[in-house]
Amino acid sequence: MSLPIIDISPLHSANRNDWQPVIDQIDRACRELGFFYVVGHGIPQAQFDGIESMADTLFRLPETEKQRISIENSQNHRGWGRLSAEKLDPQGELDCKESFDMALDLSPYHSQVSRCPTLYGPNQYPNIAGFTQAMNQHYSLTLDVGLRILKAMAIALNEAEDFFTQHFNLPISVLRMLRYPSQTQATNGAGAHTDYGCITLLYQDASGGL
Repeated sequence: MSLPIIDISPLHSANRNDWQPVIDQIDRACRELGFFYVVGHGIPQAQFDGIESMADTLFRLPETEKQRISIENSQNHRGWGRLSAEKLDPQGELDCKESFDMALDLSPYHSQVSRCPTLYGPNQYPNIAGFTQAMNQHYSLTLDVGLRILKAMAIALNEAEDFFTQHFNLPISVLRMLRYPSQTQATNGAGAHTDYGCITLLYQDASGGL
């Protein structure tokens, strides 16, 4: 099965008529396949290269350093996740991966944190020069791409353009980095699962996967 490659650059246009070919392609892909590749998103390759470098630096840290930002110590599920800590497929093996999760970085004293402390709050960051700024920048850029796609999806469903995006003033969207170590055929990278939330944007590196 080949997935469609959709250039979403027309979604930057102020003329909504320019959007329609992209909306039609997204609508067809979602109804027929559920997946599609995105190009023309506006995030430069240098940004992805920088984030990959940050991820490599993080996952190469000694485990004692990574434990300092363990997700197990975070009430709002942020930070480093150890190898084989998850099991996405209840019938399968433990997932052979480690992770780093971050999201909207809010002070513990923010009113939204007091209302829902398990979803909102501060991130945990490793002691890596430039890491915090780079990750928050990437979070913002990726969220912007997601919101543009959601607008197109809303219009495809004959809803108002902001049908979905109006609920993203304080998003709970998560940016996750994953490392899959070398493994045997008998182990899972990540078990079969369905993602939670609206849509998932997955950066495809040279290793392949989905």
